[in-house]
Amino acid sequence: MVIVQRVDGDALVSLEKEHVRLPVRDGALHVTRKRPLGAARASVLLVHGFSQNRYSFHLPSRSFTASLVARGFDTWNLDLRGHGLSYDPASPAPTFEDHAFEDVPAAYAKIVEATGAAPFLVAHSLGAAVSFAAAPRLSPKPRGVVSIAGPMSVGAAALGLKAMVRLSHRYLDLPPYGVPFQLLARILAQGPTILGFTPPLLPHIAAPGATEPDVLAEFLKLSFDRGWLTLAGSMARWGATGRFDGPQREDYAAAWRALDVPLYVCAGAQDRLIHPDECEPAWRTAKSADRTFRVFGNRQDAARFGHLDLLCGRDAPRLVWREIADWLQTRS
Repeated sequence: MVIVQRVDGDALVSLEKEHVRLPVRDGALHVTRKRPLGAARASVLLVHGFSQNRYSFHLPSRSFTASLVARGFDTWNLDLRGHGLSYDPASPAPTFEDHAFEDVPAAYAKIVEATGAAPFLVAHSLGAAVSFAAAPRLSPKPRGVVSIAGPMSVGAAALGLKAMVRLSHRYLDLPPYGVPFQLLARILAQGPTILGFTPPLLPHIAAPGATEPDVLAEFLKLSFDRGWLTLAGSMARWGATGRFDGPQREDYAAAWRALDVPLYVCAGAQDRLIHPDECEPAWRTAKSADRTFRVFGNRQDAARFGHLDLLCGRDAPRLVWREIADWLQTRS
């Protein structure tokens, strides 16, 4: 199906869109594919973060996927199991290992089958951690990995968050439930209007003033999804132990350190959820000689970037999106 989508502002792009369904254990995955009308430079697999879905990378008013298509990339936007179109109420709660060792490999294999070449991995937040664990097991090797505010630990820089993850790991046995964060996000989106003040949680996920209120409200309403406590438990374990590993002490960090692929790691200087210091280890410990670490929102950028602003902020198209697309293009 050929459609026209907005990149940002008045910029539009014509593209071909299709929904791809992939059978997996306990259900099916859904991937939204958007590609140029002509030949593509390369393919990109997009992996969203915790309590998110495919709309993290696509808003009707500002679309990262549309911007990549406009630069010539074939994009595959994955809804991880338990999220978005891949949610099945009859399926068990998803785990980090489900995402890293079943979901991403299934979508990756489909891309290789459809295009005959390995794609790039581009991921945000927990989706980047999923990609760090998945990438060493993928064959052929990814063309490159792009991490947008992706942690290998949680709470290392924010004392309050650090205390919370340590307490939850030590004292709480988190049940396999999905918290309806989409309802909380809708309240946050309407907070200034209904409550008369900005809810205190909002500055932790978006820097004040970095994203226009209408765009941020659109992001909150569309991209937020269920927050699975099984996934929160994995993040709590990493934060409490300081290790990026599995429930049986499988060392995901060691496998990542042995992988040699081009790497681009970026973070937001004003991110109060995942601090740049929690993103840097993925870059510092990587084997690849072709690696970049970039913190957006420093003085030279004349912009602010919190956790969500890296994807949908006012200055994301001219800074974050452009640099990532340039990096991908150079390695295509």
